[in-house]
Amino acid sequence: MSLYPQKISMVYFVIAFIFLLQYNIPPFYISSFPVIPDLLFSFILFYSFKCSRSKILVVVFLLSLIQDFQINFDIIGSVTFSNLIAIYIFSTILLLKNSTVRKFILYLTIFIILTFKYLIFYSILSFGKDISIFMIANAIVIQSFLTISIIAIVNEMILPNKILK
Repeated sequence: MSLYPQKISMVYFVIAFIFLLQYNIPPFYISSFPVIPDLLFSFILFYSFKCSRSKILVVVFLLSLIQDFQINFDIIGSVTFSNLIAIYIFSTILLLKNSTVRKFILYLTIFIILTFKYLIFYSILSFGKDISIFMIANAIVIQSFLTISIIAIVNEMILPNKILK
């Protein structure tokens, strides 16, 4: 895939804007778990439609590592690990895409992948702490719904050619 210089600079601008926006959005807490809209993951998900699996995994690793340092959690690498696993599963599903896949099934698949991603992330974050499984599940479901809502809003209202068809 070849990108023109204008498109490359636009991608860099969008990534910088997403990092700036995500850094300035205040988290809300669900039983001591910070819940922040995952704008970077939403961007990476849309970008994975345009790149090969190997390229997108390198991009995910680098951007998620930057996000790890930006968020400044106690455990550096947890966002990177969970994003890599989620995008790898999603890009594998995209390789198997055929004409019978409907929008609902694609959104459901994304939601399941997001739930798995946040399960990994919050499990690492809560390791060794005395927190109930119900609170962890509550944070996972809310974070997954928040991210899938961002993806649906961007796909349905902002993008002229809907990527998730």
